[in-house]
Amino acid sequence: MKKIRVGVMGIASFIMLAGCNVPSQIDININGDKEQSEPSKVQEVKNSAPSSSDTQSVAGNATISKFKTATDSTTITSEALQKKPVKSSYPVKENAIEEDTWYWRITEAQVNLRKEPYIHSQSMAVLERDEELEYLHHKYVDPNDERIWYEVQTWEGKIGWVSSRVIIKSDGRYYSDYADTEEIDYWQVTVNQANLRAEPSISSKSVGIVHNQDYLEFLQDTVLDPSDGRTWYHVETSDGLIGWISSRVVLRG
Repeated sequence: MKKIRVGVMGIASFIMLAGCNVPSQIDININGDKEQSEPSKVQEVKNSAPSSSDTQSVAGNATISKFKTATDSTTITSEALQKKPVKSSYPVKENAIEEDTWYWRITEAQVNLRKEPYIHSQSMAVLERDEELEYLHHKYVDPNDERIWYEVQTWEGKIGWVSSRVIIKSDGRYYSDYADTEEIDYWQVTVNQANLRAEPSISSKSVGIVHNQDYLEFLQDTVLDPSDGRTWYHVETSDGLIGWISSRVVLRG
């Protein structure tokens, strides 16, 4: 212990004679271990952690990388959409009901008459509920949403397309403002045979059978059945049988 103490005093004397200050952070391990300098430890810590500017740089790089990834992803998606072919509406065959339909009636408050047979086509006019349209017997399907479109004509002469989702079949009784059944005295049967019904409904009981070319006197009473779009005429046969006949099986006599 005495030898160590002398060594320390000798070092202190030497430093004072040299006119230097004793470093406050030098530790002397009196147990004989290797000397270590605290500033070196501090320097190691600083070197191991990024500086403030380094942190900003790393964060900035991460932000740029993230932004680039999102942009690339968006670009890929956009390119994929551009490469995906846009499916156009195409004509399809009518079913039996459509072949037998000459008029459609609007079922919604307001409906667009479209220039082309797809939902995003330009609107040519706004159609109102219960407005009737002449069916031009052109049927298309849009494969993008499975909508069926019919080409129609308004009573004003506008031709366009209407979706099957907003119409029902009609007989065209109210197709134009000038249609007036009061000018009609007789209806003529156009099918082989048809039921004359007790009430203006397809579910009403039959009170008799009428045949092709038969003339039925019109009793000036008309009823529209909204459940199926049928119009019914109150008529009387030449035999004096009175009942209701569907407008779908007769023409003006």
